[in-house]
Amino acid sequence: MIAAVAVMVLLWLLVVLSRNDIRVWWWGYRLRQCSALTDRVHYMQLLVGMGARCLPVAEDLLADEDAALRSFGVALLHPLAGEESFALLGRACHDPDAEVRQSAIIGLSLRAGVQTVPLLCELTDHVEVATAMLATSRLGMLRSPAALDALRGLACGHTQAGVRAQAIETLAEWGGDEVVDTLITCLADEVVFEGLTVSQRGAADALLHAAPHLVEENSIEEIVGAGCSNGARAARGLRALTGQNFGYLEAPPGERTASLEAWRRWRRSSFTDR
Repeated sequence: MIAAVAVMVLLWLLVVLSRNDIRVWWWGYRLRQCSALTDRVHYMQLLVGMGARCLPVAEDLLADEDAALRSFGVALLHPLAGEESFALLGRACHDPDAEVRQSAIIGLSLRAGVQTVPLLCELTDHVEVATAMLATSRLGMLRSPAALDALRGLACGHTQAGVRAQAIETLAEWGGDEVVDTLITCLADEVVFEGLTVSQRGAADALLHAAPHLVEENSIEEIVGAGCSNGARAARGLRALTGQNFGYLEAPPGERTASLEAWRRWRRSSFTDR
């Protein structure tokens, strides 16, 4: 009788001490089993409140066949610090689903770790240009010397025109004298990227929701300024940063050599005047 009571007490203590782990397991199980979005969000909120205890649940979700559940796994990782969550996010950046990849890239870019820049740079070579451009854009969130060097290299030397376009735009948003030389070099890039950069896509989505009548009158590409050369993107960035233009944006393509030389002379003279 005494032994039975002792066993019951030990089991009770085990349950009490492990109650949070049991809750996490149960909530994770319910999240995987239910299909209604409201129910999934409910269990997601409960799990987020448990901090690092939900790491095993996030890992299980990332292995699920359902892309929506994998996206919940990535969302669980966003607020979690540590090497394990970082590694799981890095793995999710290569998920077959585009939305899961994008969410993982955003989560990764919120961590200023030593490996963050190399991982994002690796993703700039992704076969899907939208993923590569998002990784390029998120380098600008890190605000580190390594991220700036990576953006300079991408803007001047990446083989994909869309990645160069995104790097040029991200450098212009970075601002400061340290990006001017790279943007001047990019003036010679006459390749036209017909798609939308990350910020242009965001502006297009906002317009579609806030002012759909404008989209009916003009194409969304015309409104957000898509379809220009990478050199023109660099020129717009330089004009915003320095107030200079030297006729680049007014000159027709192929006739911008004089403007480019004027930019270079201006830059040399700005160093001489210091």
